[in-house]
Amino acid sequence: MIKIIKSNGKYHVIDADTNVILIDNIDSISGFVGGYAPVMKNGKYNYIDRNGRLVSHEWFDAVEEFRNGLARVQKGGQVLTISGTGVVVKQGRSR
Repeated sequence: MIKIIKSNGKYHVIDADTNVILIDNIDSISGFVGGYAPVMKNGKYNYIDRNGRLVSHEWFDAVEEFRNGLARVQKGGQVLTISGTGVVVKQGRSR
């Protein structure tokens, strides 16, 4: 089980033993939907899983909620669909 704490205006993820899992100066964290929670840092987005780990090494311009294990994201004007492991499974049109 993870906990989300706020310190000095930034969010961090800790485990039940108060070990820090994610200390990435996250600006905001939304609620979990489909097993993942959107996070924002410096105006870019990613997700964390229920273990508190970032889903992707990429940061995106916009993200949508996960549904059926997939989420649509936008990066550099291109719409992508990613899996829960951050793998791009579909590339869409540029917006």
